[in-house]
Amino acid sequence: RHPCLGDRHGRFLITAAVRAVLALPSLGRILDPVSGEPEELEQRMGFACERFPLTHDFSTTRVQRPLIVLMSVRSPVEYHAAAIQRVIKDGIPQIERALRKSGHVHFAWFELLESGRVLSLRTVYDGDFAAYVEFFALEVGELFDRLFVHIENAPPLPVSEHPGRFVDVIRANNHAPLGGYLFSAYQHREVSDHARTG
Repeated sequence: RHPCLGDRHGRFLITAAVRAVLALPSLGRILDPVSGEPEELEQRMGFACERFPLTHDFSTTRVQRPLIVLMSVRSPVEYHAAAIQRVIKDGIPQIERALRKSGHVHFAWFELLESGRVLSLRTVYDGDFAAYVEFFALEVGELFDRLFVHIENAPPLPVSEHPGRFVDVIRANNHAPLGGYLFSAYQHREVSDHARTG
């Protein structure tokens, strides 16, 4: 400790940062890989903290969730990939209406990857996974029926009559982002929050 013009500001920032860290819902100690015991606080001169290893699951503080669905396109790939492009292009107005009606989707898009061999559906949404996916089975099931004709290991059709199986297929083909990491500048905002604020 020493006299400093920035002392009060520094204490304020440090206090705010420590309080924010301690309030994280999944905060925990990092365990030693050999002993399995929590790693200890490392100090210098008996009073200065050098290192205190902690861990935190970022997904617990984020409202938005990623959906990264990757599905194999049927052979012959060139034919089925072209048909998928037509289904998506023709279905855009219907897709837009369903996305807006759901009230849970922040972003959504389709991609054809690996030279058309893989169809990717990516969204960022808030709310419960099963309820979110089932909504689309019931709301735009007919569009998914036309899409799944060109996809391997599709759910039973029509989708609207088998919403549970549709959810199972989407879940089975869903991939977590690398390291479970997803950045959001508005991680506590739901779609309904944006609607209220305009």
